[in-house]
Amino acid sequence: GGAGSAARGLAAGVAVVALFFYPWARGKLGAGDVKLAASTATWLGLDRLVPFLFLAGAAGIFVALAARYAHRLEITRLARAASASGTSLDEVEPPRETAPLAVAVAIGALAAVRWGTP
Repeated sequence: GGAGSAARGLAAGVAVVALFFYPWARGKLGAGDVKLAASTATWLGLDRLVPFLFLAGAAGIFVALAARYAHRLEITRLARAASASGTSLDEVEPPRETAPLAVAVAIGALAAVRWGTP
């Protein structure tokens, strides 16, 4: 506890911001995802940082695959609707592909609390 624990938590949060800065700057991660991961890492501390990142990353694979599948289904639905209405596919704007990474962060945090190094 105390100041040492607070410093380790702060170090974990700063490490996550540093790790996620490049993907955020390239538009691959939202600022909310970075803030959530950093605040979660601050809460978990350095002792659970590696399990958290590994488990959140593993969960992120499944979340991203599910989001990709849902995106493809939506594109197919829009193409069918355009075809049925006689609209050109060039006029149909596809939805932006996103993944709800907060779900992966939450799963990683819960798993790190359960199975991470105390």
